[in-house]
Formats: sequence, C-alpha cells, structure tokens
Amino acid sequence: MIVREAKYDDFEKVYPLLYKLNNKTLSKNDWKRIFENNFETDMGFCGYVIEDEDEIHGFLGAVFSNRIIAGKEYKFCNLTSWIVEKKYRAKSLILLMKIHKLKGYVFTNFTPSKTVYPILKKLGYKDVENRKFLIKPIPVFSSKIRILTSGFENLLDDNELKIYEQHKKFNLGFFIAKSKSDYCFIVYRKKKYFPAKLKKITAGKINMQLAEIEYVSNPNFFSNNTKEIMFKASIKKTIASFTVYEKYLPESIVKSSKIYKTHRKYVYKGDLPENKIDILFSEIVILDL
Repeated sequence: MIVREAKYDDFEKVYPLLYKLNNKTLSKNDWKRIFENNFETDMGFCGYVIEDEDEIHGFLGAVFSNRIIAGKEYKFCNLTSWIVEKKYRAKSLILLMKIHKLKGYVFTNFTPSKTVYPILKKLGYKDVENRKFLIKPIPVFSSKIRILTSGFENLLDDNELKIYEQHKKFNLGFFIAKSKSDYCFIVYRKKKYFPAKLKKITAGKINMQLAEIEYVSNPNFFSNNTKEIMFKASIKKTIASFTVYEKYLPESIVKSSKIYKTHRKYVYKGDLPENKIDILFSEIVILDL
C-alpha cells in the first residue's frame, strides 16, 4: 500500500470512489473537472490517493490556485471529496497529513462533513463568517450607477481579469457596477429562483434567477451603493433576489433583511484575514455545489 499524489490521469481509477459519495446532481463529467488544472498552476497533481495493488482505495482532492489579495501573493489549496473505503479507513488521516506538509499555503474547506469539521478544527482551522442575507431589489430612481454586463474586460485590473478569465467557463455571472469615479467587479452564482406567487401569475414562462454574490472587488463602493446596484442589476440580468454576505452590506440593510439560511460551514487555515476568504477558485465553483 502506498499514499501518492493523485495525477490528472487517475480519474478513471478514482471515479468509482467518487460515485459512492452519492451526489445525484453530479455526473461523471462533472467529477472529472476536479482532475483538471482549472486555475493554471504548476502543481501537476490534484490531491492524494491510497493505492494498493494498482487499485485506488482512498482519495482527498486538492484544488490549487494562486491569488493576489491586498497586494500580496497567496497560494491556496482547497480540500475536496475526502473518501476512503472502509477497509482502509484507518489510513484516512495520512491523506490529510500529506496535504498539510505543503508549505506556504492557505488551506480551505467549504464542505466539511460533521465528521471532518472537528478534525480540521483540531488542526487549527478557523471558521469563516458566511452569514448571508436575502435582498429583494426595490426601485431606486438615480442615474449615479451604471451596470455593465459585457465588454467590461478593459476596465478590470490584472487580478480582476484573472478571476474573470479563469471562472467564465463555470456557472457564474459577472457584472461591473460603475459610477463616474469608481467601480466594483461582482461575481455571483446563478441559481434558478421562482417564488410560488410569481409562478402562478406568469404560468412559469419567466426564467428568474437568484444571484448568490460571492465576490465583490470594492466592498466600500458596493456597501455605499447597494440598493441602486441591486435594483439596476436585477433589471439587466433578470434577477429576482440576491444573497449577499454580511461583510459586504451596510448595517441598515442587514437590520432590514432576512437571513438566508445555509447548512454549510466554511473553514480555513493560513496567514490571511478571515474576511478575505471567498469561494472562488474552489470546488464550490468547479462542481457548482
């Protein structure tokens, strides 16, 4: 038995294990995306496997990326899809220890199970505040903000452009909110959204979205103009409602909005402020979880 790096061409050997995770929303082709160099690093592998007699009996995936945050370069390793067959369960922690021998990384896990969460906490992982609020757009009659949904690449700085280029193949939406003197780049996850009342009125003929905002490049600008941005973006992108992390919202909107419940815990370990952690460059994006 050996524990070794999981190479991109190991997918066919690992897939029978991933299938046992019983995620009915993910196809074989969906799972294969974990075994691709989605974010163009030079790591050359995507996790670790337990191998015995040329068969894979355990896997812990790793999504690697390099990012510039607040002017500093960080290396990220997002943990995904930890599964080990019962016979080899005693060797499970070897996979975790192997990954944590990598030096200089910010480690994240956005889908820890009830079993995995306490293990990661013992390893020094910290919780990420991921409380969201449901925001329903209301009319704002102002010409201060413009929403750009395409042709905005020339406005992005190098970091924002990298985010856009490396995420545009996934199920995400993008737009720029712009004033005369400032702007912010916004990335959101696209979810189908159809309130029962609206469905009855329209007979289901209008395709509305719930936009789960995951990244805001200029939080101060967004916070100062939230209502106008939400209203104008909702018209441009046919969005019925938004979910927004508390860190991006002014206190007045937090007090008047409903909490959007989520069962997930986000944890991380590394030399980075907690409020700088987001789900970009991770399994959440790759698998559209």
